[in-house]
Amino acid sequence: MKKNIVLFFIQFISISLFAQGVQFHEISNWRTLREIAKKEQKYILVDAFATWCIPCRQMDTATFKKKQVGDYINTKFISLRVQMDKTNKDTPLIRNWYQDAKYIGKTYNINAYPTILVFDSSTTLIGRITGYQDAEEFIKSVDQIILSSKTIEPLYQEYLKGSLDTSKVMSLVTSSEKIGRTELAKQIAKDYINKLPEEELVRRHNLRFLYSHTFSSSDRGFKFFMNRGAFIDSVMGLRSRDASKKLFNKIVYQEEIQPFINSGGPKWPEIESTIAEKYPNFDLEFYNGVRMHYASEQKAWEEMGKYYALYFKTAYSRSAYHINNFSWLVFDHVTDKQVLEIAIQTMKFNLDKYDRDNVDAWDTYANLLYKVGRIDEALENEKKAIQLSKGDKQFVETLDKMKRSEQTWQD
Repeated sequence: MKKNIVLFFIQFISISLFAQGVQFHEISNWRTLREIAKKEQKYILVDAFATWCIPCRQMDTATFKKKQVGDYINTKFISLRVQMDKTNKDTPLIRNWYQDAKYIGKTYNINAYPTILVFDSSTTLIGRITGYQDAEEFIKSVDQIILSSKTIEPLYQEYLKGSLDTSKVMSLVTSSEKIGRTELAKQIAKDYINKLPEEELVRRHNLRFLYSHTFSSSDRGFKFFMNRGAFIDSVMGLRSRDASKKLFNKIVYQEEIQPFINSGGPKWPEIESTIAEKYPNFDLEFYNGVRMHYASEQKAWEEMGKYYALYFKTAYSRSAYHINNFSWLVFDHVTDKQVLEIAIQTMKFNLDKYDRDNVDAWDTYANLLYKVGRIDEALENEKKAIQLSKGDKQFVETLDKMKRSEQTWQD
């Protein structure tokens, strides 16, 4: 092993002399990389990428190959690219990294590409960058991670000793989140929240912190927001209207609905039974929206129409879904006249309040009117679509079909 490391140092020096852009080195495994970084007292930069990822390729060509990026990175870092997917064209070296790639992905919770992991010389994760960044942004981000890590570490040591002033805890959490140390931030935030007496927890700054750091039904904040939502929203301020309900809905969806969807198909009666037993006050409006969205993805049009009607009977003024897009699906695929009438009412509200200048919304509204037989209103509103679009051919053709009493929707 020592011989291999020495040979690598010789290669590393010779490559660096001719560096243009970031020099990614070929190292046999994660253990060897850690040993070299510790010996060299350098940071580690890991580019976790996938072969199918377009932003990964952009980072490679438009960022990593830039001289100014290489000048900044190569003197401070040992850099490595880790391919996170598998292909039949993978080289022996890439195949040798399969297990380590799996370990890195799981340990550091990599679920988007590219993800750039930044470690100090002891291989402690000090930050991450997710997504494409140009050369200037990337240098700034890495520099911020290094600077923040130097600030965070002393605060973190104080925190471990229990001597960190509570006023600095939120700052430590925020700083950790900014540089991608999300697990550290979650750990500290949870500890801080669990130690707060309730009379302190209901202060506005603590409630907002609690809201931002409640992720599951096992967190202290979940039952707090579920049972005292109206009070909490009023304390948090006007901008937090319905915040408690939204957080509650989000967590119930993540834990009780999404796993069924991800496993190949939800068993709705089972889901409904579980939710009714555990969360009797669960928001039916939210549930109806989920059913509508899922049915649309499955192209189950009759079911989508049913849940569209249930959802938009109450949600037309605060829909979490794009009103025009779903209303067009109703027009194109649903025949139930009651559902179509609800879609007409919903689109009328949408045009009055939000989409008055949206030509597609006027077209959807006109087509819905036409489908239920309100011909004169349909013609009038399709003309508005033509006017707004300055005579777009597709809307002119739709108007002509209406005048000839031809079908404008799919079978």
